[in-house]
Amino acid sequence: MTRRSRLAPEVDESWHTLFVTRSFLNWLASTQVLLARRNIPDDDLIAEMLRRAADWAALTDLGGRMAKSDPHQNRLVVYDDWFRAPTERAALAEWCGLAEASTELPIVRHYGGGSSFDLQKKRDAPSEMDVLGRYLEFVDDPVFRTTLARAKEDQTVWPVVARHFPEQASFQ
Repeated sequence: MTRRSRLAPEVDESWHTLFVTRSFLNWLASTQVLLARRNIPDDDLIAEMLRRAADWAALTDLGGRMAKSDPHQNRLVVYDDWFRAPTERAALAEWCGLAEASTELPIVRHYGGGSSFDLQKKRDAPSEMDVLGRYLEFVDDPVFRTTLARAKEDQTVWPVVARHFPEQASFQ
């Protein structure tokens, strides 16, 4: 069966599908950094972040549902967990049939500009990047706080945060 969506043109259920997501708060911080480079007014920035948050929620939830329904065929990988733990990297490599793959963090790739926070500055030292606490740099940022408050009211976004990242659902 093939499904169509606005975000993924086709999903063939005979394929092995790997969904990669970020924890919501770290994703939100990185998204804000990327979008802020456009120098758009705060109201437009917040609106775009919320639109993207709805997409993040839809894809994260789709990945979670598909992985739960058939974990041999589909997998949801949380980048934060993959970055934090070599055991997560090993488990993913095994799932992909790459039993001999290294569990070391790879260099930061140049395409896409590298990390949203560090760009290419830590290209050869990815373990020095603080990707797990990005959001902590934004706890007092008015755009981040407003976007977070509105996301908590959004019934398409916040239930997904609570389901997949319950430790973040109570963040104030």
